[in-house]
Amino acid sequence: MKKPARAEAEEGAMWYSKMAGKLWSSSDGEIPEQYATWRGLAELVASLEWEDVHKNRAFIASPESVSRKVETLKSFGIDELLLFTGFGNLPAERIQKSMRLFAEEVMPAFKTDAVVASA
Repeated sequence: MKKPARAEAEEGAMWYSKMAGKLWSSSDGEIPEQYATWRGLAELVASLEWEDVHKNRAFIASPESVSRKVETLKSFGIDELLLFTGFGNLPAERIQKSMRLFAEEVMPAFKTDAVVASA
């Protein structure tokens, strides 16, 4: 049976955050000084709950909802976006579908004059 996209994303995102939290923390509690900021990040990532990830930290939604979130970032002056589409145990087909939807249905709304002129 095929899982709904949100449920599939939840499973992968939560697996990733819990594993990252474990990997980024030290087993003996000692983190070298130059990596001290990782301790806080590891604790944050390991403690994330799905509703917080879905609502505040990820673009897991319809292309229309993602476009609104990108527009909000743009209004704050953010002009670059790093997409992390392959996380957890998501199948390649799901990752490719997400990338294709973003490229075809979200990105066109954010073309700049410079991009259009160079095309």
